[in-house]
Amino acid sequence: MRQAALHSVLLIAACCLAALAAGDAAAPGLLRVTPSEVNELVEDESLSIKLYFTNCTDNSALKHLSISISEGGNLNIDYPTDVYNVSCQLNNNGTLTGGTEVEITGKVIGYVTLFIADAATEEVLLEYPVGVIRKPQQVKDKIFLYGIIILVVFNTMNFGIKLDLQKVKAYLKKPFSPSIGVVCQFIVMPLTGFALTQVINKHPSLELGVFTASVAPGGGQSNVWCFLLGGDVDLSITMTFISTVAALGFVPLWMYTVGQYVIGDEKIELPIENMFTSLASVVAPLVVGLLINRFLPKLAKILLKLQKPGVAVTILFAIGFGTYANLYVYKVIFNDYQLALCGLSLPWVGGLIAFLIALAFRREKPVALTIAIETAVQNTSVATILLRTTLSQPWADISTAVPIILNLFTPWPFYIILIGRCIYMRRKKSSDSSDKEVLEEESSGDVKAVGLKELENNNNGTTNPVFDSLHAQSSSDKLSEL
Repeated sequence: MRQAALHSVLLIAACCLAALAAGDAAAPGLLRVTPSEVNELVEDESLSIKLYFTNCTDNSALKHLSISISEGGNLNIDYPTDVYNVSCQLNNNGTLTGGTEVEITGKVIGYVTLFIADAATEEVLLEYPVGVIRKPQQVKDKIFLYGIIILVVFNTMNFGIKLDLQKVKAYLKKPFSPSIGVVCQFIVMPLTGFALTQVINKHPSLELGVFTASVAPGGGQSNVWCFLLGGDVDLSITMTFISTVAALGFVPLWMYTVGQYVIGDEKIELPIENMFTSLASVVAPLVVGLLINRFLPKLAKILLKLQKPGVAVTILFAIGFGTYANLYVYKVIFNDYQLALCGLSLPWVGGLIAFLIALAFRREKPVALTIAIETAVQNTSVATILLRTTLSQPWADISTAVPIILNLFTPWPFYIILIGRCIYMRRKKSSDSSDKEVLEEESSGDVKAVGLKELENNNNGTTNPVFDSLHAQSSSDKLSEL
């Protein structure tokens, strides 16, 4: 009995091994793709990837493969959705040929995964990563970059002409308001940015994009918005200078602690040179403006007449050409609404908190408004360069979409406030003009009444033709009013 049972077990084992051997002979082996990954597929460009099997043992091996994509990825790349027949072909010398090619085309910057599966069983055989990056810098990008630099420098120079040095000295001697601004800029904003990274729960590179934007110093356009919205321009310029200097210490502190925690193993590279350039771009135009006001008063008067047109051109250029030059960002937003919400939430949550803190410390509303604007408007160039020097592609391009979103969308609520303020000021001016006319009419009537009274008193009861004429005219005016 024992020998019979042993023979049965051996027979079953032999059958199983034979079945496995037959299965291996017909199996196509391991699926491979060449290249092994794609990290730099440029927008609007195509690339062919090759699907093939390794470890083949039989020319008859064949698989029907299907390709699908991670959620939302069809907005980033185009790919054929056909079923592919992939077979192994063994040459006489044992080398492999055959396989099939699939063409993919980049559409919008982003990172997606292609799932290559067995069409029959829907079993995923391979996950294939694809990163889409921006085209190389184009002419429109350079026009926008240099145009906005020239306009901001021109406006800053004009602010330097009007800068009240005595007021700036007063702020520096008693720096309570600037200190509130520094706390909001480098404590409130980074904490807000870190909180948002925990909410969105994205790839670490995208989270680093949000956090890096939150630790950047105040931007040059904050002075423009303080001027337009009735803030304290002298305080704004003082705070921009202080925050740019303070960034030399605070940005490394935050990036080497919380930033390193967010990104993990990536080595963070700080753009120290760019930070000094930002500092020079704030100080140099102000000094030029002060010198023009001191030594060239006639030129200063001409430039001050161009101040409002210069600010208007800056805003229109940022809205119009800035939108055109960064159209790809809108595609990114359409593809990932959470990034858009981060781009809008970060400056406005931080700015609102800064405004409330300033009011809590009994700052006047123009001062509180200035602190809020300085906190909300970031120097996104620092964040952009830091991300590009720290991250590899495609994440360098993908993460820099966050500070660009901030740059484009931070001013939109300002536009609404500005329109409302213009309507209010226009109505107030119209109302003041009407009140002035009424006062002038009342004053004229009082003067006329006094004159009539004096003539009547001087007449002493006798007939006076001048008095009678004025009296008749006064009666006629009253009848006309009635």
